[in-house]
Amino acid sequence: AILVTAGYDHSVRLWETDSAIAYRTIQLTDSHANAVALSPDRRLVAVAANPRISVFDLTAAHSNPLHVLDAHRANVNAVVFDPTPKSSFLYSCSDDGAIRIWDLCPPPPSQSP
Repeated sequence: AILVTAGYDHSVRLWETDSAIAYRTIQLTDSHANAVALSPDRRLVAVAANPRISVFDLTAAHSNPLHVLDAHRANVNAVVFDPTPKSSFLYSCSDDGAIRIWDLCPPPPSQSP
């Protein structure tokens, strides 16, 4: 099993629960982390920060965000993935008073005639 932690030290850590060893650290460059959420398939982690959300692909070798969601205007306090199987939705709330729904599914490639 995987445990994801984050905090005011600007880092997100992934832990093996059986061994209690942190096997990966993702360093945030612009904000501390307020909350984290692990996708149901354990492929993505969403990090709520100020004022944006960064979504990381845990299967990637690099630590660059897959998505940066920056429509909130204040501190993002919570993120949660939709638990419905095969859903691509992420929900967030912020000190700006907004609750947002994000579709993380990439748009289909454009068709050439």
